[in-house]
Amino acid sequence: EIYTLSLHDALPIFTRSLKDYSVYFLTLTLGVSLFYVFNSLEGQWAMQMLAKSAHYMVESILIFMNIFSAFVSVVLACLVLYANTFLMKRRKRELGTYFLLGLPTGRVSLLLVLETLLIGLLALAAGLGLGILLSHVLGLFTIAMFSAYPAELGLILSVPAIGKTAVYFGVIFLVVMACTGFSVS
Repeated sequence: EIYTLSLHDALPIFTRSLKDYSVYFLTLTLGVSLFYVFNSLEGQWAMQMLAKSAHYMVESILIFMNIFSAFVSVVLACLVLYANTFLMKRRKRELGTYFLLGLPTGRVSLLLVLETLLIGLLALAAGLGLGILLSHVLGLFTIAMFSAYPAELGLILSVPAIGKTAVYFGVIFLVVMACTGFSVS
């Protein structure tokens, strides 16, 4: 017998696990937003002013930020893997029921990978939006700290930070999806 996977099949599973997924989603969103905020610091007004003045600390700060960014990405990866493992443990009975009902392992694995992908993409979008807002608040705080206000006080969108966040989070989520598929198989 051939089994098909449709949105109709995935929706009841998703709604039953909404409470667990909301905690997972919130964790991912906050992780992405903090990662973006950290990586967008070099685009902040204060850093740009220091760079223009050829301040000796700018190069050291940027090197430190790149090293620390790698560390933060490892911490984020561990957090995402832990949250995913927690979610899978909470759903063991549900997964067992699918296996008892005869759903092939490959289909269950595909379903979980698709759910993980959907949650990951939504968390990335929400996290970047929240990160942009938090980055702006941090920029305003920094400006107030230096008591110097630039002529233009708009929202700073750091394209390199968005790219770095998307790439790092994408790699982390590919690992998580592979772990999810492997654990079910």
